[in-house]
Amino acid sequence: LLNPLATMFYLNQLRLAFSVSILYIVLDILYDKKNNVLHIYKLLFFTAPLILIHTSSIIYILLILSYYFISTRLLSKSFIIIHIILVFIGFLLSYMTSSLLSDILTIIGDERRASVYATTQWQTSFLTSIYCFFLYINIALSSKSKIKNGCINYLSCYDYISIIILLMVLFSPLFTGGYPLRFLSAIIPVLILCILEQKFIYKILSIVYWLIISLYIGFSTLNWSYFFI
Repeated sequence: LLNPLATMFYLNQLRLAFSVSILYIVLDILYDKKNNVLHIYKLLFFTAPLILIHTSSIIYILLILSYYFISTRLLSKSFIIIHIILVFIGFLLSYMTSSLLSDILTIIGDERRASVYATTQWQTSFLTSIYCFFLYINIALSSKSKIKNGCINYLSCYDYISIIILLMVLFSPLFTGGYPLRFLSAIIPVLILCILEQKFIYKILSIVYWLIISLYIGFSTLNWSYFFI
């Protein structure tokens, strides 16, 4: 957990970090990983108040809800159809958390936070998108090992959340504004669990890609280069 993204998250996003920490604890308790069963109503009951701590919590709660729908209704679909749906969700989430979010915050009168999301200060680069793309492809290929008769018969909640957020960051340079790295930082524990579920070769590749992303962000965003001058 000691990487540039986590460092930025722990120091700059205390409320969101606290909120998602509680969410992950509840998810760990209510998610039966062995049988891939999520006790959705109990989870909603315990996590809905987290929106009062940080409004961005609603994104992760909605992600879990959408996972519940996909895992119970759509896993009989083909691998390609499932990933087309995931790409669409990632694209939509990227758009909704860009300058559109700034417009919404302006409408409700939160000018301070609206100004943050309206600028390109925290926007990711296309190079970050490339790294996220390779990590997404690796996770997607890993999920192919879970295919039976051309269909995905198992997609863990960790896989799903990791894929959606990676796709959100991947598409973020297409839109002005937003703060995609914050959302990526918040799922680091989930991403680690996703990687640990993979087979050995995919696990090694995912770790390499993740290290590249972390180092790149460290030098490009946190100015690590100053330590070597």
